[in-house]
Amino acid sequence: DTLPDLVGLLCEEPSRSGGHNLISNAMHAYWHLRVSAPETLELLEEDFIRDVVTPGKERTDENLQRNRFPIFDRGPAGKGRTFRYMRYWIEQGHEKAGSPLTERQRAALDVLDETLASPDNVVRLYLERGEQLWVNNRRIAHGREGYADPPGNCRQLQRLWLETPEAGTGR
Repeated sequence: DTLPDLVGLLCEEPSRSGGHNLISNAMHAYWHLRVSAPETLELLEEDFIRDVVTPGKERTDENLQRNRFPIFDRGPAGKGRTFRYMRYWIEQGHEKAGSPLTERQRAALDVLDETLASPDNVVRLYLERGEQLWVNNRRIAHGREGYADPPGNCRQLQRLWLETPEAGTGR
């Protein structure tokens, strides 16, 4: 039930190795797929089950079955087209629901992953102590690379999710 408009990260302590943020324009991926792979896009516009991971949401079978949404959606009035994608939690949700992803669904997710990771569509950012990153959570794919910390260093980022009436409306 939750899709924040904005996600912010504040770096309190960077990792010593790795941990770059990966930022990709999901709407660019949408238009690319619309032209190059419309059958894949059709699958991505169908509902996928996502594991229940929202803080405060009870993890029941009933909530799992209701936690379905398309990866690309027209979105609520005033918010425009939206993008919701967490492959790991989608795979977990389908497994827990006893409805594993089909080969076609997995192939569509693979094409989406390749499109989002295209060098023309991804930016790698490393946050130093005190730096912030804000992204439009409805239109931008965001993740991070793995990281390693030596003893005595602990990567620490604070995350904030915001919902704003103006996000996505152009106001």
